[in-house]
Amino acid sequence: MKPMDLGGFPVTSHLDDPELRKGIWDEPAQLLLIEPVEKFEIREQDLFLFVGRPGVDGIEFGYRSGMDGFWAYYPVDDEFVLLANNIQEFLNGWYDGSITV
Repeated sequence: MKPMDLGGFPVTSHLDDPELRKGIWDEPAQLLLIEPVEKFEIREQDLFLFVGRPGVDGIEFGYRSGMDGFWAYYPVDDEFVLLANNIQEFLNGWYDGSITV
């Protein structure tokens, strides 16, 4: 998959990193925090590229078409919240505890 296959989603740095392409296992949570690239899903209705989850409340992580940053989608409130400027900033904040959902 190449970045141009994903239209307006800002995923170039994600796709350029071999480790991120394979997915990120969160050992304490015992889940794939970030899915492998082949499991990404585009939700056309809200122009959201789903790439991972924290494992609670149906919350999803991903990218929004035409918008910078790494986002959380809260389905209960039907709300998007900007978590970080990029995937690496998100992962750093997730593991040091400064980013939570």
